[in-house]
Amino acid sequence: MVNVFGMKKNIIFLMILLSLCCGCYQRNDGLLHASPNRHTTLAYNTDTSLHHLEYPAYSDKETIIEHLGYTTCYNRQKRIPDWVAYELTAEETYGPYKRDTAFRPDPAIKGIQASTFDYRGSKYDRGHMAPAGDMKWSKQAMAECFYLSNICPQNHDLNSGAWERVEWMGRRIAQKYGKVYIVCGPVFYSRQYATIGDNKVAVPDAFFKALLIRYDTSYSAIAFIMPNQTPDKHMKEYACTVDSVEAVSGLDLFFQLEDEEECEIESNIIWRHWGI
Repeated sequence: MVNVFGMKKNIIFLMILLSLCCGCYQRNDGLLHASPNRHTTLAYNTDTSLHHLEYPAYSDKETIIEHLGYTTCYNRQKRIPDWVAYELTAEETYGPYKRDTAFRPDPAIKGIQASTFDYRGSKYDRGHMAPAGDMKWSKQAMAECFYLSNICPQNHDLNSGAWERVEWMGRRIAQKYGKVYIVCGPVFYSRQYATIGDNKVAVPDAFFKALLIRYDTSYSAIAFIMPNQTPDKHMKEYACTVDSVEAVSGLDLFFQLEDEEECEIESNIIWRHWGI
């Protein structure tokens, strides 16, 4: 005699198992983000908590390298970062460690990368994305910010002028609000770009920087786009919305915020929060 009841139990069990498998697949589908612990591998975003809020959205095809003080998305073709992101706290704006001077290749990158020789005679500075001034809190963080995976060819007057003033602003904002989320990087307006050195390090047309703070129960953001040339404007005149940066960079910044909140924050600047 066929055990009909037993067959039904098996069918129901298989249906439940199949449903659970499909559900797990759907929950794990989508963009990747780095796990909340530094120096760890990539993981799928399977919860709603905001880990590394400073990170743009990225895929598993990109080279993401986490160092103690910052994370870089390294572009192997251009030999520079696509973006660099980090959280700066009020406590991290102070520290006993002096500026390092030794620019060096990133040991985490395998294969061809930029070298210090590429910059010699190029008339471009080795421009930090995550600045040394934000790494005084740790000897390791200070040393790692001189890896060339954190560096772009940058006009000297920009590097020591308006760009540096935005770096100072970031530290002031971190002290005022407790922390600031920062992401910055190069901008290219076309597929044709100049290069320097034997390793053909790409020279950006401009640079962007976006800053996000939390105040009360909400967030506020400001961004900057600066041409890679001698500045002809005051720092404030380079300020723009995060939406403007996304339009020229193709990045999706601060994507972990709720959609409605993200739209509001990235399309407006609340000037009183930034003191410029």
